[in-house]
Amino acid sequence: MKIKGLEFERTCHECPEQYDVFDADGKQVGYVRLRWVCFRVDYPEVGEETIFEADVGEDMTGRFDSEEERQRYLTAAADAINSKIEAETPGAKGEG
Repeated sequence: MKIKGLEFERTCHECPEQYDVFDADGKQVGYVRLRWVCFRVDYPEVGEETIFEADVGEDMTGRFDSEEERQRYLTAAADAINSKIEAETPGAKGEG
């Protein structure tokens, strides 16, 4: 699924629900996982820098309860990844 210019490829459906995230050039720019209530976004791959975390649900949740919840958290992941990409891009806002 495409969100904010990023392609989210689901690699596991539950326990954990997880995604690899790619930019428009097909380069991996993120790893997203919901496991044991912890929603985590790593950049650019699993095990690298964690750039976003949130608690989701209860009782050791390993998947989103609804499509609305999935979209909300994956959109937050896309925002975090896009912000990280922008911060690391030469000539991006704030660099001088």
